Amino acid sequence: MSGVSHCLQESVVLARKQKGWSQRRLADEAEVAVETVRKIEGGRSSVTLAVLERVAEALEVSVVTLLGGDGGVLVGWRLLPEPERVLVQALVGYFSARADVGGDGYG
Repeated sequence: MSGVSHCLQESVVLARKQKGWSQRRLADEAEVAVETVRKIEGGRSSVTLAVLERVAEALEVSVVTLLGGDGGVLVGWRLLPEPERVLVQALVGYFSARADVGGDGYG
């Protein structure tokens, strides 16, 4: 399992459990298949940005948080292989900029 998948898996499980939701409830709230949630939480799924945004919105957290960090500080980012580290930093920058502009429901 890649470092990004592991961060995403842990973040989704933690956020879902903090809300007291089942996997089915998260799937319903995010309007995705329950199997998609199971795969994300099992680290067996590559997820599109659209799905990642829906899951984050349903959980009322930012995409940055689901990717393993908050406020631009990534947890364990130095442990990721270089290509994944660059990708995660780019995604965090993209979603942080969107949150700074406002109106997208994140942050």
